Amino acid sequence: MKRILFLTMMLFLSSVAIGQIKDQLAIYVPKENTSGVDENTKAYAIGEFTKLLRNNGMYIVVDRSAEYRELLKKEIGYQESGFVDDNELARLGHESGVKYICEVIFRKVFEEINIEVRLVDIEKGYVKVSDNRVIQKLTKETLNNEIQIMAEVIVGALGSNGINMRSANEKLVFGGGHTIYGYEDGHFVTLSNTTVKERLTRNPEALKLFLDGREKYDNNERANVGLIFGGVLMAIGLPLVLVDDVTRKIGAFPTAVGGVVLISSLSIPLVRKSVGSRKISKAVDLYNADIVR
Repeated sequence: MKRILFLTMMLFLSSVAIGQIKDQLAIYVPKENTSGVDENTKAYAIGEFTKLLRNNGMYIVVDRSAEYRELLKKEIGYQESGFVDDNELARLGHESGVKYICEVIFRKVFEEINIEVRLVDIEKGYVKVSDNRVIQKLTKETLNNEIQIMAEVIVGALGSNGINMRSANEKLVFGGGHTIYGYEDGHFVTLSNTTVKERLTRNPEALKLFLDGREKYDNNERANVGLIFGGVLMAIGLPLVLVDDVTRKIGAFPTAVGGVVLISSLSIPLVRKSVGSRKISKAVDLYNADIVR
């Protein structure tokens, strides 16, 4: 009888222990020598990103970048600046026994830092969610803000109420530009414009900011008219400028005006999109702040 009780107790404890074993999520950062991003910046970003994912508590989060790079180098002659497709990442995940691989890629374009993150589902072999962050002016604050958003997008895709997700069913996550993520029918997805407006009706100030931001981001038809008008002026004036001294004076004015119109038509939409994006971001922040109260 004692032996039976002992075995029963051992089986019970084993089942409890197995139930408490968490799946692993591996962080993978390709070593890109040409990325242009300082190694200390990358190390800090990955450290903070990993910490936020660990705080979620759903998965054991490990940085396996060095291990995966070494395996790829040995097996397929992978170069440190090379590209690894989703199938190759899924294979690595199967071999190392992880459930997800979160690939983080850093690039520097001119003065902007671009951070791309992809969450690969190893069992299903596809990208569960991806996000792209652009930092125009690098500071500790701007980097931390973008890392926070990246982490929330990943945690949301994993189906948890984790990092600062005050209400996973209601909270919105700003994804840059005019992209907004949130839960819909139990799935973490990119929300439609209509769905976002319906959510924001509870906060009139946030809704007004959002509508104004979308109008500035989307409505740039005048710029198209300007491009056509400026192009026509340039087409009229430039040939005259190139003929001789007499026609040069005639063609100089439409050429100059056309050039100004073209430059304005190209730059104004960029400014409007930037302003619109900031308004959308602020609308999301106001809405989320309401959920806490």
